[in-house]
Amino acid sequence: EYQKEKREREWKDKVKKKKESMGNQQRFDTATNYKGIGNDKFKAGNRSEAIEYYREAVEYVKDLTNAWKKDRDPLLLSLYCNLSLCYFREGDFPAAEEAANEAVKVPGESAKAHYLRGRARMKLDEWEKAKSDLQVALKLQPSNTEAQQALEEVKQACAEENRKAKE
Repeated sequence: EYQKEKREREWKDKVKKKKESMGNQQRFDTATNYKGIGNDKFKAGNRSEAIEYYREAVEYVKDLTNAWKKDRDPLLLSLYCNLSLCYFREGDFPAAEEAANEAVKVPGESAKAHYLRGRARMKLDEWEKAKSDLQVALKLQPSNTEAQQALEEVKQACAEENRKAKE
């Protein structure tokens, strides 16, 4: 555990130093490039490498000033959603939920962010929270069949939990 925390601190320090040497445009361009590399890694099945590229890209753009909001927010949303999906596929459901939480915080409603958080919460047996997320996803995107199917699954799980609680 200590080694993991140490590696994380060292990684953050390295990224911080790189970021401090860049202007806003270079930070945004680097993040956009890293998102593309992350997408390629994901498509090739290298999810752990994709996660590293997405994480670093987030670090470069998450604190860009509001003057960059128009460009920053869509990129951040995409990066957090991609991270959530990678973590989900890796079986790290708490990290998938956390990345989706960050995606939901990005201004502008995102059906995908709510769907991804709902799916992660399903795996964490947080049925009521998952239900709420999936309902929001469907409100924003009624034709999302994956969200519809997941919501049905959640409703069944909630009914089963209620049945067990009454026994």
